[in-house]
Amino acid sequence: MTGLLSHIGAASLMAVGFRTTTGRRKITSMSIFRRCLTFAVAAALMTAPAFAQEPAKIGPTMPNMPGTAAGQNGTSGAQSPADRNMMAGMAKMNQAMSGAPMTGDPDRDFVAMMMPHHQGAIDMAQIELQYGKDPTLRRMAKDIVAAQKKEIGEMQRWQEKTRSP
Repeated sequence: MTGLLSHIGAASLMAVGFRTTTGRRKITSMSIFRRCLTFAVAAALMTAPAFAQEPAKIGPTMPNMPGTAAGQNGTSGAQSPADRNMMAGMAKMNQAMSGAPMTGDPDRDFVAMMMPHHQGAIDMAQIELQYGKDPTLRRMAKDIVAAQKKEIGEMQRWQEKTRSP
């Protein structure tokens, strides 16, 4: 990557400024700006892969998600039973998803991750049905339970049908 940076830096030095009538390169404030900009872009490109490899933070440790820490759920500090159940359901789903064995087969891995994800949606929808009051959201929760159960069944049947002997 250093060679690339050197190449980009050398190219930017050649591309900026202008030649005087004597053939000498005249450095202008715009050419300095262009060199700095080129260096900043190159540095950003070099560090991007490192950030892409950082593990994702999931579950109750998500820093900007309401309700992820005591007193941060939009209430005066105490979590309601619905809040506690919702967060327990999220933790259960995240644990099941992170425990799903990855095989390298995108189809199998997709199903292995989606089944606990769908179960998490069912669990959250059932909490809405238990505690929620809004008729629109309750209707949506009922639809979610039905749809996700159907899809889990379809994925289980696919697993059985494609299971290796």
